[in-house]
Amino acid sequence: MKGRAWIRDYGCYLLWLAALLPLALLRDFTPSNELRYMSIADEALREGHWFAFYHHGEPYADKPPLYLWLVMLGRWLFGDGCMGFLSLFSILPGLGIVAVMDRWVRGGGEEADGLGLPRRRAGQWMLLTTAFFAGGMVVLRMDMLMSLFIVLALRVFYRIYEGREKAGDRWWFPLLVFMALFTKGPYGVMIPVAGAMAFLLVERCGKTYRRGLWRRCFGWRFWLVLLSLSGLWWGMVYAEGGYDYLHNLLFNQTVHRAVDSFSHKRGFFYYFWSFGHAAAPWSLLYVAVLLTALGARFRRWPASDTAAVAVVGTALPRFFLTVFLTSLLMLSCVSAKLEVYLLPVYPFVVYYVLLRMPRWEGKVWARLLVSVPLLALTSALPAVLCLPSRIPSLSLLQGFPIYIAAAVLTAGGLWGWWLLWRRRDTAGTVRTVGLALFVAVFFGAFRLPALNPYMGYGALARAGRDLVAERMPNAEALVWDDPAVAYGAYRVRRAVGMAAYVKQPVREIQRWDEVQAMTGAGRPLLMFIGSGALAAEPAVASACAGRPQRTVGPYTAVWFGTQTEDMETEGGRP
Repeated sequence: MKGRAWIRDYGCYLLWLAALLPLALLRDFTPSNELRYMSIADEALREGHWFAFYHHGEPYADKPPLYLWLVMLGRWLFGDGCMGFLSLFSILPGLGIVAVMDRWVRGGGEEADGLGLPRRRAGQWMLLTTAFFAGGMVVLRMDMLMSLFIVLALRVFYRIYEGREKAGDRWWFPLLVFMALFTKGPYGVMIPVAGAMAFLLVERCGKTYRRGLWRRCFGWRFWLVLLSLSGLWWGMVYAEGGYDYLHNLLFNQTVHRAVDSFSHKRGFFYYFWSFGHAAAPWSLLYVAVLLTALGARFRRWPASDTAAVAVVGTALPRFFLTVFLTSLLMLSCVSAKLEVYLLPVYPFVVYYVLLRMPRWEGKVWARLLVSVPLLALTSALPAVLCLPSRIPSLSLLQGFPIYIAAAVLTAGGLWGWWLLWRRRDTAGTVRTVGLALFVAVFFGAFRLPALNPYMGYGALARAGRDLVAERMPNAEALVWDDPAVAYGAYRVRRAVGMAAYVKQPVREIQRWDEVQAMTGAGRPLLMFIGSGALAAEPAVASACAGRPQRTVGPYTAVWFGTQTEDMETEGGRP
């Protein structure tokens, strides 16, 4: 019986992990952030840096060290093949958040009494398929790990609030907050602390029998742990990187980004309109449930305020709502904004909607909003069969894995329509949508090897290294400070990250005449060139004609020798 109960409660986590593993193992690193983390980790391992990080010699004080340590460990253990290892630190924290939230709502008061396993399973699927939460599980970023620490910290806080404090909870709360800070930065402190303090104010805990909550949650233990660990970290940063690096970390990357950001600067209402696509395909449902709940709350606020405070068991929905609204308002006031910054609060809005499911799932308007993802799923197979022949840029969305994935989506959509409108099973429909999406991801991932040249630079870098090995088989090309071959890139976005593959600095060239200067330096040159430049710029096409080259996806690796080799090539010798 115990084994059967374990499979019932936790077997789904193994299925979710299995569904995401092909995606984690078969895809390439993306140029934007993932290759940058690889390069930073390589440089830290090469130079012996542990607290002050650099990217091609430039200080990189954007992030705390915890996640970069994990990247360094993956590079040391697995080299270029560390994608599967590092993906676990996005997938497992995501599944951990689902597990924590699911256990949390089992005893969530009167609105959780009628949830039961089917509805709780629907909440799990809803969170896992929320766009940016799902995206946070499949990209290599520290946000999901930080979100796990934030959720755990707030879970410990709420346990103290309920009067079910366990031994050590007053130490665990600040320690988990620090771990969130040590993973991502200030948001790791701002979200849990602001959410917890706002909730204590909303519940008037300073004026009731819960007056001691402020002292138990934010007393001397909290500040001792948070400040002492932060001071130790900053001291190590100062010892390794000096005053300028520490100032950059504490002020330029925190205060300046909050007040007048130098990157990702957005207006106050950015998260309000971006929530529509960031929380897809359930965003309309989330907004509708939140608005109806807030409207009902304001209508009965004067009569219910005092009575609601006295009942601990009914506070969980209010806590989730308070964390979400406080975080949304606070992050909207910060100058730097990205959709992924809101990742830690998605579990709270999703599970607030779940706690209210007994109230809205039978409504016609709710079924209409749940129908939105069904429209997308049902049209998947017709779209895959028709659009690639009409839109050339979608021609890669062909092949047996894609057709299987599209068929699964369409079948799931059709079954969902029947469940929703024939049987009026809203929770079953949500579970069907989630299952169809995860099965489709599993099968579609096997198409990634063909898509990787268009998504990353791994195949291109390997082709370039093979070309170097052919032209200079005896070259000592792995000396970073004085390489035998220079690497450059022209019309290749964020090409400096390819250093993680070629083990050499890759110089981004802005003007084509710089290539002649590089070849005149007495060192052979391998150029990575965008195919668009070869087709549109005659000078580039002429310079590359007749030279050894390899084309991979939309890029070409071209071998440029020294001036002597160039003269021999112009004279007719290859």
